[in-house]
Amino acid sequence: MASAMTATKKEETTRRPLSEGELERRRAVKIQNRQVILDRIIEALSKEPDSAGRAPGEGWNLTRYAEAGETSRGTLYNQFGSLDGLLTAIHEATRDSVQMVDPIDPNLRGEDRIEEQTRMWLKWIDNNRSAVLSVVFKEKGTAETKAIRLTAKSNLNRRVILEHLGVEDPSTDLLYAAGVYLGAAEDALRGYLVVGRDRAELGAILERLLRNVIELGRDRADVPKPLPGDS
Repeated sequence: MASAMTATKKEETTRRPLSEGELERRRAVKIQNRQVILDRIIEALSKEPDSAGRAPGEGWNLTRYAEAGETSRGTLYNQFGSLDGLLTAIHEATRDSVQMVDPIDPNLRGEDRIEEQTRMWLKWIDNNRSAVLSVVFKEKGTAETKAIRLTAKSNLNRRVILEHLGVEDPSTDLLYAAGVYLGAAEDALRGYLVVGRDRAELGAILERLLRNVIELGRDRADVPKPLPGDS
């Protein structure tokens, strides 16, 4: 009888709902554990040797990600829901860790301005190589990761238009026209990071494309004159 009563008490204790405080504590622990795993995986990706034509983590399966996170496949599913959910979390964390290009000196003019901007872009690319490969050039991915890529490209396009054409709220037509040159720059960047073309060649292409954007601005009535880099 005593054993039966003890078992009943244990069952009642097990079924007793958790307090709001305990639920909050468990949620906080889960979030903390999720971040620890994510940090470990990102660190492992950052140490992966460059391989022509492959972004960091390309070809990894869930088991490889679990090893990098020093955890199990089951825990990854519990924390991220799926492999796509994990990849989305990695892309978002990588994107947030990327440092933005510093604003260009507004006092620079003409060729000095173009050359300095190109130098700043090349430095940024080299400092954020893994992130650029992972976020910008990863062909496959979820709708979320594709949205991240589109947002990054849109923001860069608007940044170039603002700093070199002086337009804070560009029209759809201006965004499209400048975006054509951004697409060409992306192709050149792919050649440098993925195919292994010369860095100086990339710099020359970026300089030429920036000149094209500036000439575009000079020819358009919806771009105020003088341009930021004109005397």
